[in-house]
Amino acid sequence: MVFMIINCNGLILDDYKNLPTFSVPVSALTDRKLGVLESVVKFLKENYELNYSEIGRLLGRDPRTVWTAYSRGKKN
Repeated sequence: MVFMIINCNGLILDDYKNLPTFSVPVSALTDRKLGVLESVVKFLKENYELNYSEIGRLLGRDPRTVWTAYSRGKKN
């Protein structure tokens, strides 16, 4: 089986084997007040205690975007 991992920016990740694996339960996405990014960032930050740059690397997002998503998620 051949597969590839594509991040949210559409870039193929060649080094996906070097990324740690984290699970996000579906129940973390049930708050309809939050978008998917806010929900996932909030879950990773609060449950795995990852910093913004670690979350950004996992999601293919800039750490500043992750900070903004977390700030919005915390308010709701």
